[in-house]
Amino acid sequence: MDFSTVIRYADRMRTRLVLLLSMLSPTFLSVSGQEDTLWKDTVQDIEKALTLEEELPTLPRSKWFARDQIRAKRDLREILDEVLEVLEVSGLTEKRDAYQKLGFRIQDREREIRTLRERSLSAPADVSAVEFYRKTRQDYLEAIDAAKKDIEALEEQRDDLRAELVAEFQKSGLEVNEEQIGVYLGTVSGQDMITLSAIFSNIRDLNVQLERLMKQSPGDAEAARRYYGMHMVLLRALLQAHDMTLDRLDTRYLIRLDSLEEENRELMKETKKLLRYASPEERPMLTTNLHTQQTTAEAITLYRNHLRSVRDNVYEGKKRLDRRHEIALNTFMTIRISSQLIREMESAIQDLGTLRSMQLPELVPIQDEAIREKFLDLGNRLQSE
Repeated sequence: MDFSTVIRYADRMRTRLVLLLSMLSPTFLSVSGQEDTLWKDTVQDIEKALTLEEELPTLPRSKWFARDQIRAKRDLREILDEVLEVLEVSGLTEKRDAYQKLGFRIQDREREIRTLRERSLSAPADVSAVEFYRKTRQDYLEAIDAAKKDIEALEEQRDDLRAELVAEFQKSGLEVNEEQIGVYLGTVSGQDMITLSAIFSNIRDLNVQLERLMKQSPGDAEAARRYYGMHMVLLRALLQAHDMTLDRLDTRYLIRLDSLEEENRELMKETKKLLRYASPEERPMLTTNLHTQQTTAEAITLYRNHLRSVRDNVYEGKKRLDRRHEIALNTFMTIRISSQLIREMESAIQDLGTLRSMQLPELVPIQDEAIREKFLDLGNRLQSE
């Protein structure tokens, strides 16, 4: 390939790479909002993950006593776990956690009320001056009223948090109402959905930083390789979050529900057996028990259908993400190889330019024909050796 051909190919490569970089527009990265602290807290781990992504194709699939793709993928998962720990924190999850803490405080107050009621049963109606330290029945009743007022105040705070959670979801582009928020907060799958929403929202915010940096480096193949690679890593992190959610649904929640269903089924068999020989006095209680168990069975069926529906939605989301990640990886590798090829071509151009500027060696004047033949013979022998 001559000098002019190399220059033409290098120019064509630059043109195509610039065209490719121009396609990585804000509409493709479609992001909104800014989070400088989020960038600072995650950028190092994202860069480590990108290094591993670049290393993976160079490693053997599996090899004893040597680094292979299995070990590299394990390292990548561990790094992405650390990234996800940061990405899980958002206004959504903070308010969710605050809502849960209020729920725990309400439960504490309810337990306290039960204890106060029990103690009031044996408390005296009045005490003498000598027994001033003892609580009367009225003291317990007043303590119960105070605990009830605390519960009302805590419930009001939870109502406010539900409204704030609706606003947080709307910021993420999701329209939900307070009733739906109540379902999210009251189910295990809902907790996971809030976490996924928080991760998705934070990844959008991080993509804002990448978009800004790419705009500041137009046509810079190395910058595009780094920033688009980080975008690809964030997609992989989101994929990993979906995988973790699917794993919890399949191996924890649904299996636990099957176990509860089996326990309830056995309990219903026992109740029906007891009803066969129940006395008139025993029958009302056992009938009530059976109705409760039947209601539990219906609730388990509904809850299982709900979890399966959530799993299906998460799985469909994961399939779309898989596709986006494959395209992002393909684009990243294209940028990476193209930028390397351009560097090689630019080096070749420089080398060819240097060769063009070099002078041909001066001819050695040889007058004697015998010496000339010997000179040429030495050259041929050196060439053959």
